Amino acid sequence: MGLPLMGAGAAAPLVQKLAGEIGAHVARLDHPRGHPGDLLASILGVPLLTTDEVSGVLFVGDRYVRAYTAWETSILSTLGAQASVAIGNARLFEQARDALAQAGATNALLSRQTADTRAAAEAHEQLTALVARGGDLPDVCAMLAQRLGGRVAVCDEAGREIVAADGGRGIEEPTEEGRWIEDAAYAALAESRRTGRSVAYRKTRTVCAIVGGDGPLGGLVLHGTEPLGEVAARVFERGAMVTGVVLLHQAQRTLSLMADAPAVLHGLVHGPWGRLERHAQQAEKYGVDIHGPMRLLRIRTGRDGGPYLRRQLIERLGTSSALFDDAGDGLVVLANAARMDAVRAAVQACLRRHRGSFSGVAGHAVDRPDGLAAAFERTGRCLDLLEALGRRDEIFDESRLALYLPLFNRADAAAIEGFFTATLGGLYAGPAAHADRRAALAGTLLAYLDCGYNAAEAARSLSLHINTLRQRLEAVDALLQGWRDAGRALEVHVALRLWRLRDPQRFAGPGARV
Repeated sequence: MGLPLMGAGAAAPLVQKLAGEIGAHVARLDHPRGHPGDLLASILGVPLLTTDEVSGVLFVGDRYVRAYTAWETSILSTLGAQASVAIGNARLFEQARDALAQAGATNALLSRQTADTRAAAEAHEQLTALVARGGDLPDVCAMLAQRLGGRVAVCDEAGREIVAADGGRGIEEPTEEGRWIEDAAYAALAESRRTGRSVAYRKTRTVCAIVGGDGPLGGLVLHGTEPLGEVAARVFERGAMVTGVVLLHQAQRTLSLMADAPAVLHGLVHGPWGRLERHAQQAEKYGVDIHGPMRLLRIRTGRDGGPYLRRQLIERLGTSSALFDDAGDGLVVLANAARMDAVRAAVQACLRRHRGSFSGVAGHAVDRPDGLAAAFERTGRCLDLLEALGRRDEIFDESRLALYLPLFNRADAAAIEGFFTATLGGLYAGPAAHADRRAALAGTLLAYLDCGYNAAEAARSLSLHINTLRQRLEAVDALLQGWRDAGRALEVHVALRLWRLRDPQRFAGPGARV
């Protein structure tokens, strides 16, 4: 469509650029069907300029061909200029309003962050002031539980709760053996130690590791009613820091009670023994009389287990029953023979709190300090034997293992397995489907040998009829030929006892002698 477009001066090129768009727009105008002037025949338009941009066009049109006067062009130009100013002002107002809204949101965020930081700092100051006034772990737990809402517990590095408080019920009464945190919380504690921040698990439950000194001291566990916000998480983490200070102080105070015990124990076990009188005086302070029979107890737990057990044993035994110290991979305890049963029971109670496996050996009694070095070496070899046998989570007397030490000194699991196969033959090695049957026959043969080849006594010990015992021995003859020979019976007997030591559950079924 050819339409005359009026425009002059600097704006003319811009007007010409928009002429096509105006024409297309006019062509799309909706008119009643049959209207005499269905299309515009003449248009007068001016651009709407905002700074250096064209924001639109103001135009008038007629449905017949005509020319527009200068006055009409001037009026339209004036209206266009005013419209341009109005559009520009509206845009500036909108930008100013957006900027103000953004500044307000930023100010609100800064105010909120400032308030959160202040709240966390106030909580930290309150906790610090509480500890400075002599507050202990129960007081710290109670304050955190009240502030965060929920149940807050402090656990040691093994995951056993030391103290707990509830926001509604106050400080909880501790149990004798303590309460273990759930496995998910223990795994979250490991993640918290790695990241240095609190870690949430199961939506409303959060843990934060407590680290101090040379390693982990424990953790803080919160059972809340809702997930922690940012400020609550900061309060919780600062609570863990303050709890760490308290735990570290307690640990140092506990260890100071036996400050010279490691040196005394090392001097008695490893020498030199020229200072016996001095060692005697120091050992007597811890309840050990080196002039009477003494026994060594060694526990092997793996890395980091010894220091934990030492602290637990100090709490349970005090400082007047035994000498003990952590030895890298476990614990070494020295006590008089008359007290060893009580000391052993205390160690076992501490091991029940230990989150992990262990092996232990209580050595023979020695009458003189210069015999402790040999006892230390023998108990170490006993621990190596238990490791080769795969026996864990039990404390053995050295007497149960002494028979095998000369035969299997420094032997590994493969060497012991080879001994079983070579000595017991088909009674030990065979199809897996018959394993229970072979174990029952081995238990019968072991009872028969233990009873000095007395069939009647062996049958009574196994609660079997004597004919059943004889039938089993005949079955043993088919699997293990020559076992009745005098030169072979002792070797078979030793192998069966060692097998029972390694796999006691295989010899504990009906008709077996444990």
